[in-house]
Amino acid sequence: KEQLAKLEIESSSNAEKATTHKKASEELNEKLQAAETEADEAKAGHESTLADLKEQLAKLEIESSSNAEKATTHKKASEELNEKLQAAETEADEAKAGHESTLADLKEQLAKL
Repeated sequence: KEQLAKLEIESSSNAEKATTHKKASEELNEKLQAAETEADEAKAGHESTLADLKEQLAKLEIESSSNAEKATTHKKASEELNEKLQAAETEADEAKAGHESTLADLKEQLAKL
């Protein structure tokens, strides 16, 4: 009878431990599932952010390329305008020299008259 009583107590204790372990296992499983869900959501968020950043980078690369082309075009136009300005300045200097020469000739003729 004493052994039977000990076995019954031990069996009851084991049943309580099994119930406690089962509850703990279920709680840990729930936490694991929550952590997995959170990790999946974080991964999705990071992937979305990464995709956005890649798209922005692609746009910036296109814009940068376009700006480089514009800068080259502007530089060429600036160089052409500078050449035209220099040519106009040279032409103006030559015209001024010609007018001064003509003016000197006219003054000389006027003095002779």
